Amino acid sequence: MGREYARRLESGQFADYKTERSLAVKYLQEALALQRNSDIDVNLANNLNDLANLYHDMGLYSEAQPLLLEALELRKRLLGAEHPDVAASLNSLAAFYYDVGNYAKAEPLYLEALELGKLLLGDNHPDVASSLNKLAKLYKAQGRYAEAEPLLLQGLEMRKRLLGSENPDVASSLNELAELYQAQGRYAEAKPLVEEALEISLLLLGDRHPNVAESLNNLAGIYYFLGDYHSAIECLSQGLAVARDVGDRSREARHLGNLGVVYNSLGKYHDAIESHNKYLKIAREIGDRQGEGHALGNLGTAYKSLGHYQKAIDYYRQHLAIAREIGDLSGEGSTLSSLGETLLKLEQYPEAMDKLQAALEISREIGILDLDAEVLNKLAKLHQQLGELDRALEHCNEALDIATELGIPLAEECQDLKEELLSQKEGR
Repeated sequence: MGREYARRLESGQFADYKTERSLAVKYLQEALALQRNSDIDVNLANNLNDLANLYHDMGLYSEAQPLLLEALELRKRLLGAEHPDVAASLNSLAAFYYDVGNYAKAEPLYLEALELGKLLLGDNHPDVASSLNKLAKLYKAQGRYAEAEPLLLQGLEMRKRLLGSENPDVASSLNELAELYQAQGRYAEAKPLVEEALEISLLLLGDRHPNVAESLNNLAGIYYFLGDYHSAIECLSQGLAVARDVGDRSREARHLGNLGVVYNSLGKYHDAIESHNKYLKIAREIGDRQGEGHALGNLGTAYKSLGHYQKAIDYYRQHLAIAREIGDLSGEGSTLSSLGETLLKLEQYPEAMDKLQAALEISREIGILDLDAEVLNKLAKLHQQLGELDRALEHCNEALDIATELGIPLAEECQDLKEELLSQKEGR
């Protein structure tokens, strides 16, 4: 019964996600208790992997990890190293390491699963498409966008061809590609993908499913970066309700963090701090290192907005340490940018310059266009304060060109700064 409920959840064929997941956990726990007192066989490995994936889905990472490792070891021993179930275990273990921010351990497992899938199933198979998407998602998290995009496009094309356009896996591919474009500031390309994914998920899975929460979160991100904060809050509030309803703590945490970001942009700083502290608490409880880092960085931004600069710097430095520890390049770049801006507020110009130049180097290395524009704008302000107006204008024009091309609100700020700089030059 436990495996049947697990399959229903995976395929979207359920009546009540949270209830059926609880039943799946209950039956799998009971089955494992019986199996451990009898001969070891493949069914034990299958149930271990299924229960671990459910724990992972619930954000119970410490419970999931030992079961995933045991399932992989058993499958290799009982089935041999070249078996589809071994590939499934490799993917499950890699996904676990990805979600706790241990990218160095996740990548070789994803690569091994992909190569094994191609060997056993050929290049055109839904499981191979799934492996492509998972590897691309890892690369995106590391800021390796140029490596991620072709994998996502290949996975999306394969899923549409093999599964048809109206399929939950196609919706997942659309969401992941949209997340990549959003991370690069390509909002006009991301928005229709998210809307299509949301439409498919609502049609096939109903309005109380984690995939729906994910699409709402992505759509909120696009609204936010386009300056439509109230639409962003509406999407995030809907997604938060879904995540809580299905007991998805990881998505609940991310929605809280994103709500805090929007509140901060609206000047509701104490609401922002409350949301980010809730995010931080959940991230630490479930062992999500990347989420912990993001929450710390978000708290730094909220305190910076309140003028509490030293407190902001403390939070940013904690985020920076975690980002470097787990290899989160985009997180490292954004935190260096925030640190540089805060040091600029304190008129600590040499250190601010170092941090902003390091952020610019990372953003250009991994192709984060909106971060590139953000850092260039901050460098322009730094050179303005140093009285170096020609250098300030150079950076300002670069930032303005990128922000205008992306169609983001920063373009207006860059234009205002440009006019201010030109006025200062004329007044000399």
